[in-house]
Amino acid sequence: MPLLIALLVIVVVVVIYGAYCSSKAKKCRDEVIERKKAFVESHWPDARIVVNDGVHLFFKDDAACFFGCDESGKTYRFEDLLSIQKYNTGIQFSVQPIFDMIKLGKAYPSEEGTVAMDAASIDRIYTEMMPVLKVNLKKVLAEYGMTSTHEYEIDGEIWGCDINIRKFYCVVACPEIFDFSDLRRVTIDDLRNNTLYDGSYIIHVYIKQEDADDMEYEIHIKSPDATYHGLLAMFKGIRNRQ
Repeated sequence: MPLLIALLVIVVVVVIYGAYCSSKAKKCRDEVIERKKAFVESHWPDARIVVNDGVHLFFKDDAACFFGCDESGKTYRFEDLLSIQKYNTGIQFSVQPIFDMIKLGKAYPSEEGTVAMDAASIDRIYTEMMPVLKVNLKKVLAEYGMTSTHEYEIDGEIWGCDINIRKFYCVVACPEIFDFSDLRRVTIDDLRNNTLYDGSYIIHVYIKQEDADDMEYEIHIKSPDATYHGLLAMFKGIRNRQ
């Protein structure tokens, strides 16, 4: 009997302690979100704030033409957006100057926010910002006299081409334009039997660089869908026109 009582006491203590720790963690997350909300609203009271599960803040303000800021007051403007990369547990933006990054979510454990963003927050931010990126891309294409005849997007990575003037482009870290003759080769990895990439494929794109090794891009596609087949057809069309 004394042993049972002792075990019962231990269980009760563990439960109470666990509840206390959980409550304390929630209180900390709530304090972070309130502090960040207050910071944003004190500068831009009309900003639409997107919050995930308590450790991240992201907002978009069409009137002021910016989509985020940090707690130093630095803002990130729509026209500076260069790329978006979407992951299961986070999202990343590349902005001007090139390689300045905004990182949100568990995909970046060295950054603020070691808790995974919920899928709804990632999808909402992604849906709101992709049109901005595509507007910026059109401006870049216009500088080269390009009109897209094919375009494919995979989790923020964009590939396309203008068949008529023999140029293709991609948006990974930033928009890049290539001549058809720059495409060296394209290979495919079928990873359906690999436990790390179950049912997925990787398209490897090799692009010529002057006085350097070929530059390689990896395009990860979870299944051979319309985007996969369209990309392969586009690359085949580019090779046929070289």
